[in-house]
Order: sequence, then structure tokens, then C-alpha cells
Amino acid sequence: MRNILAMLIDDDETNIFINEKILKIAYPDMKFLSFSNALDALKYLSDADKTMPDMIFLDLNMPRMNGWDFITKYEFLNLENTFLFVLSSSDEEIDQERALKSLKVNGYLSKPLMIDDIEQIINEFDFVTVELAA
Repeated sequence: MRNILAMLIDDDETNIFINEKILKIAYPDMKFLSFSNALDALKYLSDADKTMPDMIFLDLNMPRMNGWDFITKYEFLNLENTFLFVLSSSDEEIDQERALKSLKVNGYLSKPLMIDDIEQIINEFDFVTVELAA
């Protein structure tokens, strides 16, 4: 199994913890970057010297910078091998349509994250092997 680096962006630490556990169950070798706010995640992604994630799971409803604002800024980053998935508690069709209008959003998932969701993503998208610096 290739090492996959996943970024979780959610202001709820419990959601981050639960999603990391679910991802670890599905893929024990998966590595994580977790951010409790979108501004810090965007700053990380803007630094070309950082190891870029293979996949990002983004909550929409957050303080300071919400997921919608993050997507707008993210669209200007040149991250060709990173896949962005909205992970939201909203199952409103209008939110799904809005998110998927962005060419940079690869999917919309409802919370909680499920192992089947992860397996489908891994099978559908080609991920690169990552090595994290110590």
C-alpha cells in the first residue's frame, strides 16, 4: 500500500479525531495533516517547500474562513496531484451543487466519513507515494 497523505480541515477537533480513526482503519499507513482552521491550511498549501497532501477533506462551516472562502482561494493554487473533497454535515442539494461547480472540488461527502467512501476515493483517484520529512 502506498503511503497517502490526507489533510483534514475542520474546526471541530472531535470530527478530526473521528475522521483520522476512520481513515486509519481503512488505510493504516495513511499519514495526516490536521488543521482546525482554513487559514492555516491555506498557508500550509501555499508553501511550495511543504509536502503536499494527496487528498483534502474540507468542512464548510468554520469560523474565520469558511469552506466556501477556502475553495475560492484554493482554486488559485497550482496543486495538480491533490484532490479536494468537501466533507460536510449539510446534505442540502444546493451546497452539493455549489461545491461541485468548482473545478477543484473532486467530490462531496456527508459526515460522518465512512470506510466505503475512502475505499471508493482510493480506487477512483491515483495517489502518489509521499515521504514525510522528520
